[in-house]
Amino acid sequence: MSRASKYSAKMKADLVLEYLSSSESQAKFSQAHNIPYGTFATWVEKWQVHGVAGFIPKKFNTSYATDLKHKIVTEHLFNGKTALELMTEYQLPSRALITSWVHQYNKDKTTGEKPSRKRDRNLARKTTKSERLKIAQQVIDGVYGYQEAANAYDVTYQMVYGWVRKLKAGGPEALEDRRGKAKEISEQTAEDKLMQENRELKKRVRELEVAEALLKKLKEIQRRENH
Repeated sequence: MSRASKYSAKMKADLVLEYLSSSESQAKFSQAHNIPYGTFATWVEKWQVHGVAGFIPKKFNTSYATDLKHKIVTEHLFNGKTALELMTEYQLPSRALITSWVHQYNKDKTTGEKPSRKRDRNLARKTTKSERLKIAQQVIDGVYGYQEAANAYDVTYQMVYGWVRKLKAGGPEALEDRRGKAKEISEQTAEDKLMQENRELKKRVRELEVAEALLKKLKEIQRRENH
């Protein structure tokens, strides 16, 4: 039996609401309550998308049409929609479902000639900006799927996936190796600090708005059950 099965739908909802009304990060909150971080993060997503209904186990698995799977995968890989956005739009049970469809798509995708593996044997350890740009652009252009590119250039699936997302979001400059180059707090300008504080505040406001709306819904459900 999995650890998550120890928690009822109400217990999960109570914990998520407690987190949303706190100022703690998901990592600290889940650690304090002895819940695996990944499990708790999934609960928060389910609550935000489905409310209490997301915590109630279904008696039967839902089947999805192949055309729908392809549409969702395409929107994720080529139109820049995040898995969470698609989970919300199509009312899917989890992001993991989309990830599994993407993995299957990349596994099944066939291509023609592959680049020389010998030439790029050490890319898994270190890559240049131009190499990252080349690999990411080939995936975006449909020359390779994610896993195919990883196999062809001796890098990992996660690396390719990250480069593609960065290229789509920020252009070639986003593929610069920034390890060890992050701004120290003392180096941040007043504008940098203000923008960071503003982003954190907006995130907290959105979380509280969602929590308030879903708490109202939970109370209505509880009132109906008590009558």
